[in-house]
Amino acid sequence: MSKVQRSIIAIGVTAIAGFGSVSGAAAKPQPVLEVVPVKPGVRTSITLSFRAPELAPKLRESKIYYGALLTVGSVSTPVPCIRDFPVVAFRAARGGTFTATLNPRTVVDPKGRRWCDGVARVEVRRYGPWPWYTRVLARRHFLVGAGAALQVAPGKPAVTTSITVSLNAPDVKPPRVYYGVEMHIASNDASGCSHDVRPVVMRRVRGGKFTATLKPRAADEGLPAWCDGRANLIVRRHGPGARITPVLAHRAFPVGTGKAPLPTLPVKEVPVKMTVLAGSTITASAAGRPDRSSPVTGTFRGSIPGRFSPNTDVGVNFTTGGLVPSALDADPLCPGTTAPTSFDLAATSPQTLFASGDASTTLILNGAPSQLFGCGPAGPLTGTTTIPLSGHVGPRGLLELQLAGSVGGIPLPGGSAGGLAANLTVNIDLSGKD
Repeated sequence: MSKVQRSIIAIGVTAIAGFGSVSGAAAKPQPVLEVVPVKPGVRTSITLSFRAPELAPKLRESKIYYGALLTVGSVSTPVPCIRDFPVVAFRAARGGTFTATLNPRTVVDPKGRRWCDGVARVEVRRYGPWPWYTRVLARRHFLVGAGAALQVAPGKPAVTTSITVSLNAPDVKPPRVYYGVEMHIASNDASGCSHDVRPVVMRRVRGGKFTATLKPRAADEGLPAWCDGRANLIVRRHGPGARITPVLAHRAFPVGTGKAPLPTLPVKEVPVKMTVLAGSTITASAAGRPDRSSPVTGTFRGSIPGRFSPNTDVGVNFTTGGLVPSALDADPLCPGTTAPTSFDLAATSPQTLFASGDASTTLILNGAPSQLFGCGPAGPLTGTTTIPLSGHVGPRGLLELQLAGSVGGIPLPGGSAGGLAANLTVNIDLSGKD
């Protein structure tokens, strides 16, 4: 079993956003996040204390945990440093408190074993089973080292309001080197309005801060009002000469009502593979004769149309693959005919993995039901057989999902009827890798 397969835990044990996954859900307290020290140095370990409901034992066994993600918004730093720190799992302490320590010296690159000077943001979510996670449960902002804070006032300006931008950053030597602020407003506003601001030089004020005031009349369009929409503001350092750094600080905020055009993004299908595991069987049964059962293997391949969204119902369309019975004996009352060596897909077969943990799959197989049963008619396969399967995720999630279903009323010689039953254990790989 591959590392990716081991990491894909169930879709439905789920209810990552709640559904009884945390004890005391009826009246759970608001999570509280504390950071020590309040303003750490660039080489200081950061200790996080998070007060939240304890996770039930079954959830811990399903690899569900509270995790902290740290990012540092930095304007400038003289040496390599850490801007993004991977998710760190909290460990349980006393009194419903969880703790985690973020140590810059644990990174792989020895040259970057320090935090960047800037504004740190810590977000806590509940993670698992992979790849699901909740909304942000708690968030804190704080300065690291010298800090590098970007502030915009007012936070939601009206279309006729001037916008003041303040930056806490290392000193520069104008006019050869300066901080420049740019802004673009994404808007559906068709009226005459200003939406683009070319670099405006930020002037230095007391306390190592820089500031600039953006007015709609001073924008590229020179019109009396901003466009109603979503503003994207960036700061870069210019100079000496034609040199311009990458974006050093960024802020997005609404202007006016804040309505912005929806972006048009390319839609890509996510590959999915379903492997039939050992222990799976297919059984042919009919009144008056013994059941015939065979182990079955197989692989199905398909895709998720569009984008994969955690914590929602996931639809999959399988287009290739089939079931391969290894020892399905011939029916004694149907001499001269046998079941095909593989039950291949005849058409796109849909599957739905519900956020509740339920799963349904409809296999549309090549061949008439009587042919798959092993009672002809002889010759090429004709028609199709539809077998509806259903199940619910267990402790192993999508690593070992149980699916069962059957098709009955199969016409057999002598006026009798039979049925085919499938009991499958499958591994569903949503990693997007073939």
